[in-house]
Amino acid sequence: MRKCLNVLFAACVIGASVSSVMAKNKPAPKQSPLKGEYAMLAREAGLSDEQVVKVAQLVAKNKQELSQWKAQNGKQIAAAKKALEQARKAKDKEASAKAKAELKKLESGKATLSKQLKEDIQSILTDEQKVKWEGFTLYRSLTRKLAKAKLTKEQKAQIRKLADEAGEELSKVNDNAARKKIISRVEKAARAFIKK
Repeated sequence: MRKCLNVLFAACVIGASVSSVMAKNKPAPKQSPLKGEYAMLAREAGLSDEQVVKVAQLVAKNKQELSQWKAQNGKQIAAAKKALEQARKAKDKEASAKAKAELKKLESGKATLSKQLKEDIQSILTDEQKVKWEGFTLYRSLTRKLAKAKLTKEQKAQIRKLADEAGEELSKVNDNAARKKIISRVEKAARAFIKK
């Protein structure tokens, strides 16, 4: 009996050792170079490894450009913000409007860099990936807007279906007014079946 227990114990030790060695030899899961919004893009739109690398390069380039933009404009922006704050405290509408205009003009460079990144990323997506991404971003936006309704899983699934269907339309439209109409229509439809 004792011999049998020793053999069983030895078999367990060997089995544990082998599984531990096998676990160490498994390749580690791929670590994506993308974080946050861009990691979601890769997952939801189904980007290839090559596309992930391209997006990571575009994001790094944009980050560097933003850093340079901040270095060039940071002091001017801080001054414009201070001027705006002082104008508001003084209740000087004319000075406030002037400071707002200056701040908007200064920050337009940042908006241009962000817009360029978005366009660059869109240019490497396939039509199918654009549809998926538009659908996901609309779904996420709608679920945030409707969060107070405490959506059920079924309601979220219905919203996802509506958003995915609208993704096709949104991926083909560049006009902001047309995009807003599509989004408004889908939001209205989502609110309608939540009330049921």
